[in-house]
Amino acid sequence: MSRRMERMYPRDKGGEPFYNQALNEHRVFVDDMKPNDERSQALIKKAVEVLNTRPLSSYDSKGEARLADERSAKGVIGTLAEVWFDDLLQSQVSSNPSIRDRIKITSEAPTFDKGDFDQVDFRITKTIESGSSKEYTAELRSSIPFFSVTEALFRNFRVLGPYHNDIKKSERVKDFYGFIVFDLNQQSNAKFHVKTKTAKGEAIHYSKTATNILNNHIFTEDLKLKSGFSIYFIGGATKEMMADDSISENSSLANASYKNRQGSFLAIKIYNALDAPTFLKLVLGLKRNS
Repeated sequence: MSRRMERMYPRDKGGEPFYNQALNEHRVFVDDMKPNDERSQALIKKAVEVLNTRPLSSYDSKGEARLADERSAKGVIGTLAEVWFDDLLQSQVSSNPSIRDRIKITSEAPTFDKGDFDQVDFRITKTIESGSSKEYTAELRSSIPFFSVTEALFRNFRVLGPYHNDIKKSERVKDFYGFIVFDLNQQSNAKFHVKTKTAKGEAIHYSKTATNILNNHIFTEDLKLKSGFSIYFIGGATKEMMADDSISENSSLANASYKNRQGSFLAIKIYNALDAPTFLKLVLGLKRNS
């Protein structure tokens, strides 16, 4: 199994990490996807197969229109997040005798209704000692940072809860919200950078650069893996955490990159969120002696 756990820490303004402080430690699961690795190729293949059964949204969750090449490349990555998370959950259930016979994990496709997109859900059905069962839902969101995960995680990212805008009118509140980050080593792949003109000169267009790297560096034309990248499972939050305004915030989506479309979402900064092992134990209900 190629998954491993890493410890990450927020950094001060000078760039030094806050080591040796227990409350600052955030554990993540990292999985390196490699072209010569059978498991990596199998996960990519499954993601492509799942994607081919679904309609591709013409818009992302920000309301930005997606071109065909972007829908394909980012569709594979978004679906890979679901496939990878399902693989993680199923492997934990099958290898753990205390939950193997009482937890069932299923996933369902996103739904589309006149441009309204409801993202991938996981259903976790837990059977308790009395024989009755209770169902929980989990939603997984993913992102592709231009900068390294170490640089960007605590500064630029948050775990997103339920949100809506003019494109995404509404969505069901889930019990759990997970977060995955894909590290494509974008900074070191300068020849694939896409530039755009600004008032101050040229700047890197982050979204188009990610699409270009996915299409021309990471995947072949038939969407097989030809260059490696890493998946970081960051952790997540519960719906109760999202409802707690001492750690969550209601943020507006109305800014230039969203083309002034109004919208809002609940969000929790990474250092207030659950790290990967804690989130996973909570989702699966793992006992301490499991």
